[in-house]
Amino acid sequence: MAPKKDEQSNSVITFTREQYVYDRDAIVRGLTTLQASVNEMLGAYITHSNRILGGDSPGFDSLELSNHVPLLGAALNTFQVPLTGKPKRKRNYKARDPNAPKRPLTAYFLYLQTARPIIKKDLGEDAKPGDVAQEATKRWKAMPDSEQATWKESYQKSLQEYNEEVKAYIAKGGQLPSDDSPRQENDHVAEG
Repeated sequence: MAPKKDEQSNSVITFTREQYVYDRDAIVRGLTTLQASVNEMLGAYITHSNRILGGDSPGFDSLELSNHVPLLGAALNTFQVPLTGKPKRKRNYKARDPNAPKRPLTAYFLYLQTARPIIKKDLGEDAKPGDVAQEATKRWKAMPDSEQATWKESYQKSLQEYNEEVKAYIAKGGQLPSDDSPRQENDHVAEG
């Protein structure tokens, strides 16, 4: 059989004719067993219903479902086909020390904290969060540099405080992940 292109992982999946025939036959066997089990259960249900309608009041066991449930389970187990392709990779999150200092918000996010309620009021109370965020970004980009400078100064002050907290935390024996190391005053996180 010709190689088949897997759209998700952009890799080629190949399998032999024998693998294909084996999988096809396993599926057909599973479906046939499942169909036979369903037919038997249907017959038992009709017999049970006829007994009840005829005036007999047999117990629940007269359905004899205990005879059919293992067959149904066997049919479902036969129906399993191995998955091809790569399994999804789980993201590993690093455990963070709750006592470690938190990074300061960038100038843009400091602005967002203040501007978000104002923008929501301007757009209307039914404004979606995405619309508010878009409008905030537009306003930030249109803001003169002199106004942005006040937010950037606030970020620099927070950054100095953060660096001092980190030094004190490390002096006490704490350890930060490599991506959470102290920043220099002129380092800026991408804003906006």
